[in-house]
Amino acid sequence: RLKDRVNLTANGKSLYGGPIYFRDAVSQVVSNTLFGMWMKRVFISYTKEAGDTGVACNNLRLSYCHIDGTAKNNGGTVSGDAITMSGPTFDLHLDHTYIWNYAGRGLLISATDAASTPPYLATGVFTTLNVVKIFNCGYGIDIVGAAADTTDVNLNCVLLDHCGIGIKTSKPAGSGSNELFVFGNSVRIEFCSIKAIENSGAYISIDRLWTFGGAGEADP
Repeated sequence: RLKDRVNLTANGKSLYGGPIYFRDAVSQVVSNTLFGMWMKRVFISYTKEAGDTGVACNNLRLSYCHIDGTAKNNGGTVSGDAITMSGPTFDLHLDHTYIWNYAGRGLLISATDAASTPPYLATGVFTTLNVVKIFNCGYGIDIVGAAADTTDVNLNCVLLDHCGIGIKTSKPAGSGSNELFVFGNSVRIEFCSIKAIENSGAYISIDRLWTFGGAGEADP
């Protein structure tokens, strides 16, 4: 469990197995950074739960990391989601990071409905992926719901490869949520066993999108 402004940098070591929690961060311009980490079968939980003293979790950066669902022999996959965001969490930034072999999601953003109590304002706001590859996961990116302050996920130079679904969105109509946006530039989605994009209720705008192979292409 890492508190705000505690950073981890690789020094010839790797993390193996179990969860990493970011649950007690206060609002900081710079909070936690994981740099150059090789994490095998690690589950990153980026959320705020009852009893935490912080205002919110924000400004988490994973830079030049390898989030690896294989076993010690470098084979197989692991059940579960590599990275989970929920509750009042925002400003998650992934850059030059590789996620692979998680049977659940590479990245799950679960935005609490704006009509709920308490009304979480900003789940998923300003989430960025820059030079990121997600390979062989159930869903590459799965976004459920939208925050009261509008959830936006921004993709730049992203490859979603050999996932069941590359990008999946599900924002219930008439639920009180605000809007959900997925913006992209230079995104490649290939060899999805179900489809490249499954969209329900989101606004998706991707410039230079390339899809190939797999069972289906994309929903409008």
